[in-house]
Amino acid sequence: MKIKKETYAESNSLFYFTETLKVLKSTNSNGASKGHEAVFSDTVKTTVVSTFKMYTRRLVLVLICLSINIGVKASCISEDLLRTLLAKGSCKENVDKPAFFAFLKSDLTSSGTQVIKFYNVKINKGDHYNPTTGMFTAPRQGIYQVSCTIVGYDTHVYYYQITLNGTPYTLGNTSSGGSWNSQTSTVLMDLKKGDRVYVEHRGGSQKVHANTNSYFSGYLLQ
Repeated sequence: MKIKKETYAESNSLFYFTETLKVLKSTNSNGASKGHEAVFSDTVKTTVVSTFKMYTRRLVLVLICLSINIGVKASCISEDLLRTLLAKGSCKENVDKPAFFAFLKSDLTSSGTQVIKFYNVKINKGDHYNPTTGMFTAPRQGIYQVSCTIVGYDTHVYYYQITLNGTPYTLGNTSSGGSWNSQTSTVLMDLKKGDRVYVEHRGGSQKVHANTNSYFSGYLLQ
């Protein structure tokens, strides 16, 4: 309703302004007195001032709307830019999170302390797992989930451990009784850059079953 009133007022002002000019022109052409000219002159001034104020207010409103619109567009651009930076810039680390998954390539008989080398690599994002050494080297600090599954060959009870930089982190073994028993160990590790994690056989002489039964895996959580 307010917009309609302003539009109506604007139309009346323009109409009155135009009609006043017509009357003034007609009066001057017919030789009207100076008194009448003064009256008409004051009327014109009043009309011009009121019309100017009205258009000034409307101009201010337009400028405010434009600034809000520009601000919204700038905000949208900023948000789009932020998403782009997060996707391609600082969040590149999230895109390239290290992860690996490798199977034991063939049955293995172990004696004493021995690193188990999982040669059949299926995933090695970032190439931080080395199948030649059987070790995963953390490329940066973070919380990692590391897991391994060991299947004892036939009736063998296989003793193993997940090792961090030469120190046992968790111990495990396949159960006795029956055959082809398996054991899975999954741990969370707060690793620093350069830390090495691997699976070792610990003591005795046992045989582990390979193929796709025994594996070693890990990935960065955060």
